Amino acid sequence: EITDANGNKQTVVSDTDVKIADSPIVFDDYHYGEYYDARNEIADWNKPCFDDSNWKNAIIAETPKGEICSCVAEPILKRAEYKPVSITPYEDGYVYDFGVNDSGLCKLQIKGQSGQKVKMFYAETLVDGKPFLDVRVDNADCFQLDWYICSGIGTECYMPRFTYHG
Repeated sequence: EITDANGNKQTVVSDTDVKIADSPIVFDDYHYGEYYDARNEIADWNKPCFDDSNWKNAIIAETPKGEICSCVAEPILKRAEYKPVSITPYEDGYVYDFGVNDSGLCKLQIKGQSGQKVKMFYAETLVDGKPFLDVRVDNADCFQLDWYICSGIGTECYMPRFTYHG
């Protein structure tokens, strides 16, 4: 239920009339990261005149347990944009050192082959020029890790949507 500034109420209902399709966002978690497969992108899916006739209807799922309440956390907003102070070869990739310990996201711009996987993992500090990863939750290999799979169509730009990293 949404109440606007004038006090008007609107109820938004999800039922089997809602249309669904596979998303390029295969997995997301605000600590663990995002897995994005650009080969699944659907052009203009969010435009008013999009033809969703090939999409499936949603199925009814059990209502989540717990109490519905508003989020009172401050929104995550862009405060700054950093450029790397150094780029160093590391294992089969590179370490981009931004010279600060901050939380945020990295933006990837790539001209890759269809199916090419790019792994972006984040560390809050470097020790002897190498990412220090011992602060990961349960030493999980997927903590603060984003995967991007290229569509192979021109220059692609990606920045995760449902996570942030240190």
